Amino acid sequence: MALTEYDRKNIDFIMGGNGDWFTARLLHLCAKADASNLARLRTAFPEEVALYEAWYNQDDSNPSLPPPKCDTCGGRHLRNEPCSTVNDEYKDGWSSSERFD
Repeated sequence: MALTEYDRKNIDFIMGGNGDWFTARLLHLCAKADASNLARLRTAFPEEVALYEAWYNQDDSNPSLPPPKCDTCGGRHLRNEPCSTVNDEYKDGWSSSERFD
């Protein structure tokens, strides 16, 4: 299945937890996968994994997106912040209970 232009243009929307079509769910799965399983997904879906990795490695300047879920602590914080900074309030003043999970 080819990656659509819609998916490319709306990656922020999709990675914000939206979408119930195959590619959206695959991108959500990429976010949950550890390094080993992400490598397995890459063999079958190289374009989709490349799109996810490009999104994941972007800077954290978009406050409308949820911070990614941390593989280490399970909390949500910016990629450049250590796990010890996880709390209920994000830098934009929204609490986790208002936005996610």
